[in-house]
Amino acid sequence: MTVAERLRLRLGKLTSAERKVARALTAVRGLEPVAKLAAAAGVSPPTVIRLAAKLEFDGYAEFQRSLKSEVSARLSSPLQIHAERPGARRGGALPDSERLLCDGIRSSFDHLPPAGFERAVQLLADSRRSVTLAGGRFSTMLAEYLATHLRILRPRVQVLSAAGPDRVSGLLDVGRRDVFTAPSPFDALTPAMVLVETIIAAMVDRLGDAPRARMERYDELNNGMVDGSRERPGDKAEVRDDC
Repeated sequence: MTVAERLRLRLGKLTSAERKVARALTAVRGLEPVAKLAAAAGVSPPTVIRLAAKLEFDGYAEFQRSLKSEVSARLSSPLQIHAERPGARRGGALPDSERLLCDGIRSSFDHLPPAGFERAVQLLADSRRSVTLAGGRFSTMLAEYLATHLRILRPRVQVLSAAGPDRVSGLLDVGRRDVFTAPSPFDALTPAMVLVETIIAAMVDRLGDAPRARMERYDELNNGMVDGSRERPGDKAEVRDDC
């Protein structure tokens, strides 16, 4: 089980100080000495040690070894993954893929805290907040897919570009009350896609009829673009009472 999975499973049982460590626990900070991670989280070093013990590690050193291994696997390039691929599949690609993908989906739901999922949907449904989504080299397509649906349901949704400079500039206007959503790394995108679909379904349930006018307006604009009925330069403008 990864460090992130252990944190998600125990998040509701952590103290407020330990939750600060969890929030500060990025890959880089987690590989730093205890004192630096504690300072970044604004807690004492013993709090970091207690959190490692709650995650069932035999000390901070074992915690770091596990995290280093996870970071190494996460940063593997497609070329490296291809070089380390197993030999020919005895059962063929279809049964192996079915097993791996279905197991991945089942594992994702097994390790997903309902309270955390509900909180994420609650934040995404708050129209007073802006939403910023980001992904990695391949998971950016998931961010784009989620954003496409969220924009129909609510305003102020943006996706950060995968390119370095554009990604940095996109963060300039992100504030503390904004919602930042980034899919977690998966060996395959299918489990992550299932979670994205689940978020969309939960958003529709939570918002109810609230986004109906927005969705109707979307259909009007979309139909106009598809059938060519959008007003062209020189056409007489139509006065609409619902605009």
